[in-house]
Amino acid sequence: MFTHLHEDHTRGALAAFPTASGFAHAAEVAYWKEATSLPDVRRRPALDAIAAFGDRLREVEYGEEILPHVHTVDAAGHTPGHTAILLRSRGERLLCVGDSFYDSLQLAHPAWRTPWDHDAERSVRSRRRLLAWAADENVPVHAYHLPFPGLGRVELWGDAFAWHPGL
Repeated sequence: MFTHLHEDHTRGALAAFPTASGFAHAAEVAYWKEATSLPDVRRRPALDAIAAFGDRLREVEYGEEILPHVHTVDAAGHTPGHTAILLRSRGERLLCVGDSFYDSLQLAHPAWRTPWDHDAERSVRSRRRLLAWAADENVPVHAYHLPFPGLGRVELWGDAFAWHPGL
């Protein structure tokens, strides 16, 4: 499952799983196919992933159970179809947030954005919503860009959040 089609999230999958099926949000796939005004260097990795997976790339929507225990969650903003993944099994959950935040500083300052956020305002809304949910329900989180293994818990901290590494 691709949270989005930026190069750092697609290249390894292409090399490691050359015959696998893939999943990406329909808005994500459409955006990269139609973003002809972007420089080719920014667009090419996404188009390469779309082409390499071909008919093995299934376009999904938010709120789907795409495989048993694997659910898509709206995290749009970083990219138009940015998707978080909720894993549910045996009464436990794990929320994989992709690039919803890059650094624990973005929890202390959830309005801080990155230059890679395609829709800055929407990325902030998505980040706040996902962090509030994780904090409120004590859902463990996997954050792709935090120090390995990127697992932790989120706590409400005033009008912001705090990251607690580990489970």
